[in-house]
Amino acid sequence: MLVIKQKQRYLLLALLISLACDAAVTSEYGFPIKNPFFATIATSPPEYRPKLLNDGEIQQQTITIRGIRDNLPSNLWDVKDFTVPVAYQSEAAPLIFVIAGTGASYKTQKMQFLKKIFYQAGFHVALLSSPTNYDFITAAAPQARPGLSKTDASDLYQVMKKTVARLKTNHKIKITENFLVGYSLGALQAAFVSYLDSTINNFKFSKVVLINPPVDLYTSLQALDKLALAKAYNVNNAERFFNLMFTKLASFFASQGYIAIEQGLFFDIQGSGQALTREEMALLIAASFRFSVAEMSFVVDQINKLGVYIDPKEELNISTSMTHYFKQALLCNFDCYLNRFVVPYVGKPLVDIVKKNSLKALEQYLSQSSTIYVVTNKDDFILSNQDIQFLTKTFDERLTLYPYGGHCGNLNYQQNVDDLLKLLKYK
Repeated sequence: MLVIKQKQRYLLLALLISLACDAAVTSEYGFPIKNPFFATIATSPPEYRPKLLNDGEIQQQTITIRGIRDNLPSNLWDVKDFTVPVAYQSEAAPLIFVIAGTGASYKTQKMQFLKKIFYQAGFHVALLSSPTNYDFITAAAPQARPGLSKTDASDLYQVMKKTVARLKTNHKIKITENFLVGYSLGALQAAFVSYLDSTINNFKFSKVVLINPPVDLYTSLQALDKLALAKAYNVNNAERFFNLMFTKLASFFASQGYIAIEQGLFFDIQGSGQALTREEMALLIAASFRFSVAEMSFVVDQINKLGVYIDPKEELNISTSMTHYFKQALLCNFDCYLNRFVVPYVGKPLVDIVKKNSLKALEQYLSQSSTIYVVTNKDDFILSNQDIQFLTKTFDERLTLYPYGGHCGNLNYQQNVDDLLKLLKYK
């Protein structure tokens, strides 16, 4: 996955974390995947996941919040307004907001999974796409430059207030109290939303849970970018990498005699002759992240008419090929995005921007709060040893640290679900 020195650094990092934080690690933990990259991609094996309701068994409403922009380019016609799906109980119940991770919408598997486990536990559940997703940037972000935690939190807060108002007036849903959960980047944003609410007291969250949060967003996203430096065998560019992935999938399906995309597919592939190497798994994670950043920067450029990828005078429509633009955007990693789109807008050095957009900027608030909790993994590759130490010091007994799971890979593991619901217990 990584160059040799980088591999050694990760191994040393894992050893240091192990020595420093053993006391905080959950004991008797049975998550079966010890490779953090495999865990991140495959998540829990199907037999280790909780049973879930079907969507047809869940009462759901779609809250449509009028978008903030008129006369959008026709290629963005589907996100003129902002959508917040809500699963609701028949009786009065607490409402839990869930904020998605980097580039994710409310439709992703993680969001749908969290919807179901919280609904089954008796919550009303409102799903919020990430402020880095194109629907949020277009319809709900006035400045359209995601990555500034305070601004993202403020935009989320406005959406949340409008959602609750609509639920109470139009749908007669009775809310007893409010909770907040975010995963990955959504966890960092949840911390800033909670801090904002502490000064306004509109929601007065009973509990806030941060799942696999980055401590320092810039450092964590640099770590993800560095996965792209992985030296996989015979792979030295993106085209070869994706060709390799398709070849392995084709060979696997040929050996099976049929094509079936199922929950256990990745486990079956890893048990076959087409198993991905550690390096290839790292590249797959890096590629997924880079696609999210590319989509974000492309939309930011188009909405703000900056002319980085698209001539401001050029009109894109639903039939316009985006390949050329997207190839350009893929060359821009998160560091590039900040320097190209955020630094000129804020007018401050990158180091100042990074400092104000991390959990460390809220250290005093987080350490004094009794309602904010963190759930993360010892082997999460977006965290450094210093990050783990910060979380341990800041949250103390409010930190749950699992030994394995990579980045959100154990989110759907039965024990994690049980622990999360105990943490959120409200009755």
